[in-house]
Amino acid sequence: MVVSITPDSNMVIIGRVGSGKSQWTKRVLIPALRRIRNQRLVILDAKNEYAKLRGAVEINSPMQLNQALYQTKETPPKVMRIPITNPTMETAENYLRSAWSPMGKETDAETIYQPVFPVRVIIEDAPIYYTERGGRDPDWLKRWFVLGRAGNRVCTVTMQRTQLCPKLILSQSETLAVFKVSDYDAENYIRRYHGDMEANMVKSLKRYEYVIISDYLDTPLHFDPISGKFPARPKGVEL
Repeated sequence: MVVSITPDSNMVIIGRVGSGKSQWTKRVLIPALRRIRNQRLVILDAKNEYAKLRGAVEINSPMQLNQALYQTKETPPKVMRIPITNPTMETAENYLRSAWSPMGKETDAETIYQPVFPVRVIIEDAPIYYTERGGRDPDWLKRWFVLGRAGNRVCTVTMQRTQLCPKLILSQSETLAVFKVSDYDAENYIRRYHGDMEANMVKSLKRYEYVIISDYLDTPLHFDPISGKFPARPKGVEL
């Protein structure tokens, strides 16, 4: 089976700690996203998951990101990794704004920016930045998810629990990659918003298996990675 991720498609990756979502993102998703013509990947990396990502250029401030994307004559880097030392909502909002367009032009009606290349922001563990706020989503998160598709400004977001993340992220994402999750998430999100078949498939997942649920698919797709594809979790001790 083949699943296509388009430049105007938001995506959510959900899974417990150790379920395989970060390894899958690094080994399967990002190599696929690199092949999207002209797209730039911006990774907010508070957990240092992508420090060894091949070819990634390190960015250390919103201004540096904006300059790298828009204010040099050179071609922007294909992948930019941002190590986040203070993962707050304000930090994420500043980077989203910087990735949107050249500074100062996103609100100027006479010189509104016309995007010339797609930008995808990957937010590793989004609840570190965005916790549930009763539906009152921050300005740049809302702009990115609701208006960004017209300019190919999209997000890929990872999380461990659906109830810790703003509903906007979930409702505005066309594709979900669901690894092993809690029964609460399987029942109260997957079954409630996607259906019985999807929830039953998710509840039967073993470690490293995942289900793709997408607006573009008639039925969800189940994937069982090749044995040994992901490193084994460290063994614990008996209490």
